[in-house]
Amino acid sequence: MSLYTPEQVSSYLHRLGLDHHDVCDVSLATLTLLMRRHLSVVPWENLDIHYSQSHRLSVNPGDVHHNVVERKRGGYCMQNNTGFCTLLRSLGFKVYTGGARYAILMQVIITY
Repeated sequence: MSLYTPEQVSSYLHRLGLDHHDVCDVSLATLTLLMRRHLSVVPWENLDIHYSQSHRLSVNPGDVHHNVVERKRGGYCMQNNTGFCTLLRSLGFKVYTGGARYAILMQVIITY
């Protein structure tokens, strides 16, 4: 389980427009604040998949921090979720990760 350093936590919170005083406890209110800020500040994007030379993405927490915080970019779903998960764990939240998929079932209506 990876954790961010205290410096990385501070810079991540700053990217979200927050500081340690805003997230001083592990509570539903703090989680709600963090989720709202993360969703409104960190964009979901897939630019690196298409426009980087390697067409590869890293979900390493350090790489995600570099991309989201230092470069002020967003990321692919797994990158954003990894960064947010690592931030939450670093703040003391217990986080369970899991994979998911969704499918849209389309009903085809045939008329004769």
